[in-house]
Amino acid sequence: MKTKSTTGAADCRPTHFPQPLCTGDLIAIVAPASTPDPDSITRSLEYLRDRGYRIRIGGDPFAKRGYLAGDDRARADSLMSAFTDPDVRAILCARGGYGTGRILEFLDFDTISRNAKIVAGYSDITVLHAAIASQCNFVTYHSPHPQDGWGCVDQLCQQTCDSFWSQLESPSIFDDRDGNAPRPLELVSGTALVEGTAEGRLLGGNLAVFVTLLGTRFMPDMRGAILFLEDIGERPYRVDRYLSQLRLSGVLKQLAGVILGHFADCTGDPHDDSLTLDEVFADYFGDLGIPVWQGYPSGHARPNLTLPLGATIRLDTNNTDQYTDGD
Repeated sequence: MKTKSTTGAADCRPTHFPQPLCTGDLIAIVAPASTPDPDSITRSLEYLRDRGYRIRIGGDPFAKRGYLAGDDRARADSLMSAFTDPDVRAILCARGGYGTGRILEFLDFDTISRNAKIVAGYSDITVLHAAIASQCNFVTYHSPHPQDGWGCVDQLCQQTCDSFWSQLESPSIFDDRDGNAPRPLELVSGTALVEGTAEGRLLGGNLAVFVTLLGTRFMPDMRGAILFLEDIGERPYRVDRYLSQLRLSGVLKQLAGVILGHFADCTGDPHDDSLTLDEVFADYFGDLGIPVWQGYPSGHARPNLTLPLGATIRLDTNNTDQYTDGD
């Protein structure tokens, strides 16, 4: 299926990239959602130090209140402390899980906007990415967590690591510091659901988490955006439900393009009547008249490539024979 070229033209605020990381910089590790595994964090800290970075642990990431890493105010304070510390150059969220949405009301986004720096994470951290996109003016990174096993090849493949560091350390990406200049997205694997080209602000993240922001002030302006979505462990009918919510809210018809990442373990029970995930995607995205790419390697599976959320990208789903699946 083919469509015409589309260009996003909604949120006109200037967006910029934060400063890239350099050897010797200070990285803060915070836990705005659930409690991370101590052993995984210890291995990741060793890996980061071996790479030449200094590390600061924000608050008590191993605190535990049910499924949360401590109480809401303490998690918010840890995050705000990382933003206001002038020595901190990057904030890595230790893990996802649940709870980031509970702290949004305690965050000072004016202060965050004045102290733009690298923010990285995925899954439940989707709400933080979206909130910064809606309230501030800098790019954040949909990326793996320290919980995922930095430095352990069995858990985090080399392609994932290379993608992460190329985004956060490469001066060439940050040369003009301008997130509004379109950057081509390399479609390293996947397939075109709808062919075409589009330019727009890259927004989104975990589908189930992203839809919880609909109707709130933390939902970004989606007009002309390129929407990235991924998820894990959701049966097709639940993915259908979330996409229905996006359609009924008017979000889907505002988009310039769509990128579908990993939807890991999102299959129906073979003993139940079910649509396939491909059928669900075709129902919601096949007739939007915008380019749609399915199978981009980012999200809850390997590899988990890093994406610059808030940056303006160019999506070209034509000439798909140039793309091959890879790990």
